[in-house]
Amino acid sequence: MGCVWSGGGVLIAWSSLIAVTGFARVPVLDLARKAFVPMIAGLVAATLFAVVV
Repeated sequence: MGCVWSGGGVLIAWSSLIAVTGFARVPVLDLARKAFVPMIAGLVAATLFAVVV
């Protein structure tokens, strides 16, 4: 998942984001901006957990 979040698999992540925004009738960039902080927080938490374990 870190690869997707950091850009390696960005087409897969964006395709699902575009599908959800189309269904919810929300602009894609607005949803991407709002999801940025939780996404980074999850990436940092998962990385810290992996380092500890």
